[in-house]
Amino acid sequence: MSSDLRWKDEYVSGFDIIDHAHKALLLQCGEMVAAAEDNAEAFHEALGHLFCMVIEHFHDEERLLGRVVGLTHVEQHREEHKMILRLLADGEAFEASRCTTVDSRTRLARMIEAWIIREISVGDQFVLRSLRQSV
Repeated sequence: MSSDLRWKDEYVSGFDIIDHAHKALLLQCGEMVAAAEDNAEAFHEALGHLFCMVIEHFHDEERLLGRVVGLTHVEQHREEHKMILRLLADGEAFEASRCTTVDSRTRLARMIEAWIIREISVGDQFVLRSLRQSV
């Protein structure tokens, strides 16, 4: 697993359900990167699993935000989420084409990993800080 995927104190949101999901997403990113270096079938399965986890997590996050800070923040956060969902969908389509190599799978996995880390460490921290102040 890449050193970037270790849980850091700066990722803590103050909401156990969110932190648990973020830790699970980081673990799945590690699985996806390892699978990218292993074989196409394992990578496709790991990528699909990550996609499902992300969708479920975003739904949970938006529900929590909506209850506490209102729909305006949810809409702003949802726009951020659209970018990573597009990247994951494009990655699945790319992988499904079976035109990938170990190098292209690994680059794609690292790009997705970087987006997930950015979302946890920057995007979510900004929104969840507002949420903590509202509670």
